Amino acid sequence: MTLARLSRSRITRRIAILAASIALATAGGAAVGVSQAAAAPAPPPPVACAGGPCWHPALKTSWNWVLSAVPAAPYRAVQMYDVDGFDNSAANVTALHAAGIKAVCYLSAGTYEDWRPDTKDFPASVIGKALLEWPGENWLDIRQIDLLKPIMTKRMDMIRYYPSI
Repeated sequence: MTLARLSRSRITRRIAILAASIALATAGGAAVGVSQAAAAPAPPPPVACAGGPCWHPALKTSWNWVLSAVPAAPYRAVQMYDVDGFDNSAANVTALHAAGIKAVCYLSAGTYEDWRPDTKDFPASVIGKALLEWPGENWLDIRQIDLLKPIMTKRMDMIRYYPSI
């Protein structure tokens, strides 16, 4: 079989799959005995902020994402910085706030990062497959929430000085 025929064969197969998908969608799946999917559940209401007002960024908030360093003055002319939760201290966040800049932080809740100071807290059973594009980072088995919750609670306690926590 030539390359041109192989390509046409693949294209024909994909068109057939697309046509079948459209036919099923148009028929609502009833023609083949597929039940209608239930409507998506409504999201839960927002959680009230304890201890003071919450900051709700505007849709077009300007921001700077800085995970590889601790930002220092002079800061970029943005409304918000997104910084690494482990590398920044309360003093760093206070300095941003004093400059009129909001601070939010990055914490991974779905991956294990082998360079973090809390790596010893993660049981081997929750550490999953490696992320190929990020050396030293592995997926977490979030089904084991009973083991992960204390670790993530400690991480959240560590960043209490951010306005949105």
